[in-house]
Amino acid sequence: SNNDGVWNEDGVAVKITITPPPWKTWWAFTLYVLLITSLLYGVRRYELNRLRLKNQLQIEHLEAEKLKELDHLKSRFFANISHEFRTPLTLILGPLENAVAKISDLAIKKQLVMAFEHGRRLLRLINQLLDLSKLEAGRMELKASRGNLIPFLKGIVFVFESLAEERQITLDFRTSYTNLEVYYDIEKMEQVFYNLISNAIKFIPPDSGGKVTVTVAKSQVSLLKKLPPNVECVRINIMDTGIGIPADRQSHIFDRFYRADNLPRDSQPGTGIGLALAKEIVELHFGQIDMNSKEGKGTEFIVTLPLGKDHLAANQIVEEDEPVGRKLPRRAPEKIFSGVLPEDDKVTNADIDRENEEHDIVLIVEDNQEVRTFIRQYLEPAHNVLEAVNGRDGFEKAAAAIPDLIICDVMMPELDGYELCHALKDDERTSHIPVILLTAMGGEENKLEGLQTGADDYLTKPFSSKELLARVKNLIAQRRKLRERFSREVVLKPSEIAITSTDERFLNRVKEAVEKNLGDEEFSVEDLGREVGMSRVQLHRKLKALTNQSAGEFILSMRLQRAVDLLKQNAGTVAEIAYMVGFNTPNYFAKCFRQQFGCSPSEYKMNLSKTDEAAIGIQDS
Repeated sequence: SNNDGVWNEDGVAVKITITPPPWKTWWAFTLYVLLITSLLYGVRRYELNRLRLKNQLQIEHLEAEKLKELDHLKSRFFANISHEFRTPLTLILGPLENAVAKISDLAIKKQLVMAFEHGRRLLRLINQLLDLSKLEAGRMELKASRGNLIPFLKGIVFVFESLAEERQITLDFRTSYTNLEVYYDIEKMEQVFYNLISNAIKFIPPDSGGKVTVTVAKSQVSLLKKLPPNVECVRINIMDTGIGIPADRQSHIFDRFYRADNLPRDSQPGTGIGLALAKEIVELHFGQIDMNSKEGKGTEFIVTLPLGKDHLAANQIVEEDEPVGRKLPRRAPEKIFSGVLPEDDKVTNADIDRENEEHDIVLIVEDNQEVRTFIRQYLEPAHNVLEAVNGRDGFEKAAAAIPDLIICDVMMPELDGYELCHALKDDERTSHIPVILLTAMGGEENKLEGLQTGADDYLTKPFSSKELLARVKNLIAQRRKLRERFSREVVLKPSEIAITSTDERFLNRVKEAVEKNLGDEEFSVEDLGREVGMSRVQLHRKLKALTNQSAGEFILSMRLQRAVDLLKQNAGTVAEIAYMVGFNTPNYFAKCFRQQFGCSPSEYKMNLSKTDEAAIGIQDS
């Protein structure tokens, strides 16, 4: 009411609006929704990226594994294709070489020589392809040894002198050093400089008065990419005054299978392998190869190699007299063969008995029929030749026939040459047989791998028939001299006769078996064979190979030697000793004794008595 007491029946009101705090406003909730949505989106995006990255890594890992598998398959492909190429090359180059030596017609001879040279060129290309495949697969190992680079390069330059003279090109070698020691792989570096110098001569037109200059000098400053700066190095410059390389093609000159098309008209285009291989080999040596060229003026290749050996790993250095190559793990022969020959063995004892004993037996183990025929035609009729179509067949025939020598291919079905060689050297029946390995893989590590299996010699396809015959002749002659040496020995000493521990164990077992049955006059060669687990023929050929004595002669020699020991000990009369050592009659014993020692048992015993009396007289005086 007011002051006058008048009441306001309607009343008075004040409207108050209370606004929410900022965190409860609509735009705040909108922001909350946006933030939560963004957070969920971010988490989801992160998880998707993580899963995508994980899948990508898995895919990359699988791709890397597939690439490794492809590299392995590629290496095997090149090895197999090399074998396929080298085998027909053997059948081409071998007859060509023999035909060139026999034909007197100059026109025909010139054509045959040309065919032979092109066959050799094809072989070099195959070798380069193999080296490229090894480099690409990372399987080519650097085996550097210390060597004087100057005579090495001079020798390579000298090889091209006749070609340079023929094309009227001056070939000049310049250096102020007589001795420049560098660690390098000789076999690989030969390929580098052969390629570079041959290319230099190839790019100079003939009869143009061109010049190729090879210069060797030290450099105090090195810009090698793989090494720290200021490493002392050697620079080899090969410069020619040829037609040069166009500027737009110089960046591709070291690409694989890239071929220049601006060669002189009479020059044969290359395959694009040589320079690519040269670059890979130089970089394998921690060096580099550079090129400068001006079209119409000439080209210069610069090979830079570091001096010393600090840049090399320990396994990349080969000191003098150190073997190169990896050691092949041996496999137990019992895991390959049971040692029991199958009943349907193709080589029977009767077949071997019919062989001409005057000729040695050579076993050829090769899966290619044409190569077997090619080798056989050069070995016959000087040798009896047996053939086997794979490694397992070769082992079975070697164990049955006990040949004097085995010629074996490396790459074969059933069992390869390395495994066959292991099995032969670890088997008592065949451990003494010399083995020549034939292979298409001509690398040094492959040769040493073959020799480490126990092989006696190693030939790379394609091989010369003359070289094969010479090696066969030398190996058989060496074994024959060894047999003749010990056949003159009266007392058998297995440790001296043995070529391997397996042969020593075999001879000891034979000797023990004979000594155990020495007094048994019925003890025969067949009985001895049963004692040592061999057939009569196997035992005969094994003993003949080791001691130059047949099994019967071996038993007789052991009996006579025991008789000598008994006579020295005065163990009884001559007749009693004859029966003690397994002779039926004293007369036969006396006959064999005279043939062996040049006197009768009685005379031998009498001489012993005189010698003893003389010794007593000297002692008394």
